[in-house]
Amino acid sequence: MSKPFDSAMKDLLDGYADEWVDWLWPVGEGNTVEPLSSDLSGIQFMADKVFRISGRQPGVLHIEVQSSRDERLTERLLVYNALLRHRYHLPVTTVVLLLRWEAILTCPPSPLIFRDSLGGENLRFHFHRVPLWTEAAESLIARGPGVAPLALLTDDAVQRLPDVLKELKTVVIEKTGPAEQKHLLHAARLLAGLRYNDDMISELFRGVIDMIDWQDSSTYRAILQEGTALGMAQGVAQGVAQGVAQGELQGLLKARRQDLLDLLQERFGEVPEELLRKIEQHTDVERLRAALRQTLRIQIIDDLRI
Repeated sequence: MSKPFDSAMKDLLDGYADEWVDWLWPVGEGNTVEPLSSDLSGIQFMADKVFRISGRQPGVLHIEVQSSRDERLTERLLVYNALLRHRYHLPVTTVVLLLRWEAILTCPPSPLIFRDSLGGENLRFHFHRVPLWTEAAESLIARGPGVAPLALLTDDAVQRLPDVLKELKTVVIEKTGPAEQKHLLHAARLLAGLRYNDDMISELFRGVIDMIDWQDSSTYRAILQEGTALGMAQGVAQGVAQGVAQGELQGLLKARRQDLLDLLQERFGEVPEELLRKIEQHTDVERLRAALRQTLRIQIIDDLRI
């Protein structure tokens, strides 16, 4: 994974391992889940996420997340599977989670059949392919807050996005503490960008903010603190409305800045301090969005114009 949504996916996988394993490793209850190093850097490979499963059917679960075409994907799957088996001496189950339909164009159904130069079959590799858009939104939400944000990317959610997001929000509020709520909703918003445009996402999540009980939600409290302090102090309805709008703008700016920093770090490593200051002080959402697109095209970080 090396796209703007990667940090969101990484946090969901790291923070809610039990939910992911329950979904993608359906071999019964009572398993112990242990995150393993996915660094295969000895030969310059890095898998997306790897878990050791201890229980009545022990093994290694390898999850590869794909959002676009990748002509080398099938070769990488085979290499990852073989290297992980060699490293951990356990059976390895490889699951490819396809976030968008174009990713399936370079991910044929299992098994993959590799042939020698004379056309004879010399290897048959089995894996599991999960096209996310075919999943039921309610099923993903029911698995818990660590998987629930993916529900927004299903075909099932397209015609009823507000209702699906409301269900997602309910799970987040009911099953996580205040410290996690803002983080999970930000992850959901970032992932939604894989399927929906910015205007739709802004409108959709504005409704979520309105639905959250500010007494129970760190997300809404943060917005109120940043944007409605004056309005609440005066007790004036107009001041509150203006404060909420300002808080939403500040929240969007903060998210855009963080997305840009995440992508820059993924592509180029450490971000120079001068550029870091420019990004943190930037107050134009559209220019930050343009900088995100620019980051995907430039070859060196000094070429970024913001």
